[in-house]
Amino acid sequence: MVTPTQEQRQNIEQLLKTYQSDPDLFVSVASATDTGKKVLDAIQRYEFQRQHQSGNLEPTHISEQQVLHALEVIDASNYHEARREYDNNPHIETSEDAEPESMNVYTFAMIPLVEYARQQMVNRDPNLYVLQDSRSMADGRMLFWSEKARGYTTDLERAHRFTKQEAIAQNEDRETDIPHRVGDLSPASPSMREAATRDQVAQSKKHSAATPKQFNEPATKPIDANAVDTLSLEDRFSKLDRGTDIPVVVIHRADGSEDIETIMIDPPAYLMEGYIKNHDYQVEQTNLATLAARFWTIHNVQDALSYYNWQLLSNFMADGLGSIESDGDNLSEELTDSLVSDVPERLAVKRLDLFDRHATPASTPGKMRLVELVMASRYGEPVNESLFTNETFNHPERTWRSIVEGADFGHLVEWSNSVEHDLNQIELEMKHLHRNPQHTTNAERADRLTELTFQRDCLEYEQEEIALLDDQMHSHIARLDRQNRQAEQTLPALDDDLDDEPEMRMGQ
Repeated sequence: MVTPTQEQRQNIEQLLKTYQSDPDLFVSVASATDTGKKVLDAIQRYEFQRQHQSGNLEPTHISEQQVLHALEVIDASNYHEARREYDNNPHIETSEDAEPESMNVYTFAMIPLVEYARQQMVNRDPNLYVLQDSRSMADGRMLFWSEKARGYTTDLERAHRFTKQEAIAQNEDRETDIPHRVGDLSPASPSMREAATRDQVAQSKKHSAATPKQFNEPATKPIDANAVDTLSLEDRFSKLDRGTDIPVVVIHRADGSEDIETIMIDPPAYLMEGYIKNHDYQVEQTNLATLAARFWTIHNVQDALSYYNWQLLSNFMADGLGSIESDGDNLSEELTDSLVSDVPERLAVKRLDLFDRHATPASTPGKMRLVELVMASRYGEPVNESLFTNETFNHPERTWRSIVEGADFGHLVEWSNSVEHDLNQIELEMKHLHRNPQHTTNAERADRLTELTFQRDCLEYEQEEIALLDDQMHSHIARLDRQNRQAEQTLPALDDDLDDEPEMRMGQ
């Protein structure tokens, strides 16, 4: 092979930069020509054969050295002269089958070029995500899941790409796998990423060295619960140790959605910078005391917080609310009554949704209990019973499973009919209040309608609970029936000759 000159090598390197900077353009141009189509088809056939070839399961990764070698092969051929001759004589008709030969296209050299361009298209998609294993570092650098998620790598280019949903789901299953949007990491230079890593390590060490009082230890000194209504929550939380010192970042969607995208407590600097540069989000910087005071207003807080951040927030709030009693708070009394520690997530989320529609600052402790149930159920963790009153779980034998196993269909029907009757009565009274406003004052009517709306919402929640209980009761009965049938099939068969055996012996 002819060794390329220095000028040719410079042209090759410039062409490589073009592939890197605009791989979409390269692939689209390749698809628009007959030769390009043949190359793409060859790649597809090669990829199919590679994926189905036994013993060859390693992912395909095209390095820059392979691309440079392929460009050298093409540049050393007479492809450019043939291309110019073809362009200068467009009237020459060349069959599709003959074009690759007449143009002297080295398909084997084009394959890594197109494959590399495709690789760059995926790697440089800013909306995909990579997962960092936060449990360890490699020479002070972040570890990412590698291609096909089969190992780890420090090279962002070789990190496996996930959709946002896939990355979030993995993070929920294993919190140590931290998702990062590629668009937030790609602009950063290696030195910037190393600085971010050092910052993350420092934050982790600070958390580990922090005293239990700052992060984990709930207060034991009781505080008058009525003070929640009379004293500003923010003032209360601001008086706690480090309440205003711990930074919090709240990420809102720029489209005006009420849902909060995520809440990060004391996050690494590079995560904040990534969201600040992204115009799809609005970044609000506050502190832990302010977040705790606004907690009762955030209706999707269970989705915006990771389990680790929820532990930090809930223990901090428990320190500020003391005994977490909410005397006179009918909402908390109604919706946190008769709780079981293993309540299904579906019901816990329904209760929380209902709670958010009627929440007040005084109901902050009750909302904490419901969010704790949702997070514990979602992450498979035990409930932090210190957030509840002593009477909440004073019957440990009473679980959701025991309720299902001990339920009676007759009682379930009676309960359903009673709820339906009460809903009809509430509907009639609400219609009466609207049709006959002269019988009550505006204030009395508004108060009564608010009370009736709350009662109706609670009854509709009970209907959800009845429906789930009915489904699980049928599943439980079907499972028992299946187990009984399997037990019958495994019983030893009766020996019909046993009755005849004495007679046979006598005959002998």
